[in-house]
Amino acid sequence: LFFYTLDASTPTLSSPFYAGPFTLTNTAVINVMSKSSDFSQTSYAPPVTVQFGYNLQTSVVGGGTISLNPTNGPYASNSVVALTANAATNWTFGYWTGGATGSQNPTTVTMNGPLNVQAVFVPTAYPLTVGSPGGGGVTVNGQVISPNTYYPTGSVVTLTATASGGWSFLGWQGNASGTNNPLLLTISQTNTIQAIFGTAVGSIAIGSGSIVFNQTNPI
Repeated sequence: LFFYTLDASTPTLSSPFYAGPFTLTNTAVINVMSKSSDFSQTSYAPPVTVQFGYNLQTSVVGGGTISLNPTNGPYASNSVVALTANAATNWTFGYWTGGATGSQNPTTVTMNGPLNVQAVFVPTAYPLTVGSPGGGGVTVNGQVISPNTYYPTGSVVTLTATASGGWSFLGWQGNASGTNNPLLLTISQTNTIQAIFGTAVGSIAIGSGSIVFNQTNPI
């Protein structure tokens, strides 16, 4: 006759009676007590540890990484793992999805099965690139900027197109349109904007005829 426990405690006659195979879903320490048929003799088997290991997969949306403590899986069932979201430059941590929820950082998860946790990062700034194919230049807030200059999300910048001699400003292309100059731009995405300038093309027809341009002057 066999009596057993799964929590490392010493079995007694009130412990579960072994009547056949049983299923484990979590880590357990099995202790077994055997009794003779007349209950006159008792013996104990050495404890047996059954260890369950679960994998923890992580991923990110946006710019950042996730660090784990402990760092290496698989993780024992019911063990606790701490996750820390590390935002990249110009990003901030938003929230957890999958096997973790909320916005607490760091957060913890209990390994009661395989888990997949995702950290979502949101941008705090976007890059702005301005330029022109020729005939003038563009400034942002009165300054010449380098390509991919970052500005805070939600901020408003002023783009000013300045034509060179003999040229005139025609309009904006790329992530902006229209002919407003200066142009007020609200930063809510990555922007690449060009100022288009034109110059008047003169024409003289000698004899009986005319010259027609396929575009409106200035070109």
